[in-house]
Amino acid sequence: MKKRIISLIMVFAMILSLVACTPNTTAYLDASAKINSWKGTKVKADLTYDIKIQNPEDKSQKINLKVPAKLEGISEGQDKAQINLSLDLKSLKAEIAKIGEEEAKEIQKFGDNLSFDMYVDGGRIIINKDLFTTINSESFKDIKEKYIELPSEYNVSVEAYKYLDSEEFKADLLDLYKTALPDFKPLKDYKVSGNTYSYEATSDDLLTDASKGVDSIIKNWDKTTDKLVKILTKLDLPKETLNKDEILKLKDSYKKEDLDKAIKDLKDLLKGTKISEKTTFEDDKVSQEVKVNLSIKDLMTYDVTINSVTTKDESVKVTIPTDVKKLTTDEYMKLFMGDIEPIVSVRLNGKIVGDGEGKIINDRTMLPCRSLFETLGSKVSYDEKSKVVTAKQGENTIILTIGKDIAKVNGKEVKLDSPAVIIENKTYVPGRFVAESFGYKVKYEKQGIISLVDIYNISDEKLAEEIKKAEAEMLAEAKKAFEEAKADDKKVEEKKENVSEKIEESAKNASKAIFSVLR
Repeated sequence: MKKRIISLIMVFAMILSLVACTPNTTAYLDASAKINSWKGTKVKADLTYDIKIQNPEDKSQKINLKVPAKLEGISEGQDKAQINLSLDLKSLKAEIAKIGEEEAKEIQKFGDNLSFDMYVDGGRIIINKDLFTTINSESFKDIKEKYIELPSEYNVSVEAYKYLDSEEFKADLLDLYKTALPDFKPLKDYKVSGNTYSYEATSDDLLTDASKGVDSIIKNWDKTTDKLVKILTKLDLPKETLNKDEILKLKDSYKKEDLDKAIKDLKDLLKGTKISEKTTFEDDKVSQEVKVNLSIKDLMTYDVTINSVTTKDESVKVTIPTDVKKLTTDEYMKLFMGDIEPIVSVRLNGKIVGDGEGKIINDRTMLPCRSLFETLGSKVSYDEKSKVVTAKQGENTIILTIGKDIAKVNGKEVKLDSPAVIIENKTYVPGRFVAESFGYKVKYEKQGIISLVDIYNISDEKLAEEIKKAEAEMLAEAKKAFEEAKADDKKVEEKKENVSEKIEESAKNASKAIFSVLR
């Protein structure tokens, strides 16, 4: 937990260091603001993605993936844009085809070029369906519309979008910077030559600035929190992320020695990484060259070069498609991730019980029979011959028959929305029906593939208290486990708690996976 907090604050410091409040940076932001005021623009860009991957288990095995691309787009005002991205896949296909016949055959389903359109309309993001059908035609075969709108949680709200493009945001950001980093001077600053601004920095530069920035931010955290909450509120973020008291407590988990160790490890891991930018502002045009060279030690390099020209053209009009399929979060998850088994967790009076083995069947929450009844303190029996489940609690008796949509509660027949079923030798019963039959209240909450069922016989206010108490106990247990692991160097190594070790392990696994697939 502590290292996660350190990571968050370090990222925050790095972002602020990139917009350091120097005269040159302020001039650059002022020049950029003029572009944002244009009522219409056209943009053309050449991009090159160059990825070199090394097999961590056999360093002689390397893959070089190079993908040139072209981008063209127009924007109308600050909330409408149309972008076309075209990727040249010839070099990529040739490299993959060298690996083997099966890989060569698989890559041939892609053409030599992959091109798709994307639209932005306020907070909406709309993408040509061709992009998705090229990758996985089977999942999208039943969608008749030509375009797909991503679920709202993947979009930025209209209010947040306008705020990010406003002078108000610039002023708030500079105010935040001056409060959090009043005496901070970055190692690298923009260089100015006429109307051309240049910037170059290495990962060492950025991480050193981040380290200095964290120290300053922690020192001024109380004053910084007000400014930060102000910006987050205007970005229309969920209210649970805007708890000022919780944000204030973040600094209590900070230890400089942990940060110093993380910075040292990251510098070694990312050695050779650098970024550069060169931007020339003219009255009706902006030319920009951006280079990002990401290096992960002994694993991979990822180089991106972007050369773009943005031209003022206030006659452009963006026509947003109407033949659009708007995806819900569930549809999005299913299309892109397949039929993932939902996770159903149950809380009894605020405390997690069971092992998350519930299932969603016909839009109804079904819970393991024996586990549910024992959780509620009921006695349960099952007659295998008649397939009848009988549960008793106090004066109440419930009788369910597998596959039948009629149950009996204290002798009275009740129609069920979903009958009891047997799946893999385990009996599942309708959770809400059972709980309410025994006098409990039920609340149901769904977040993506995770469903949370609250079963309780206390007041709603008491339930909220118990949930908060249970969460605090879980956090205390996690902190205790962390401290125990920290005291044992061997455990720390085994559990990979070190930030850089986590990153390196993830990168190694990714490389292994790529070689496994392409082998």
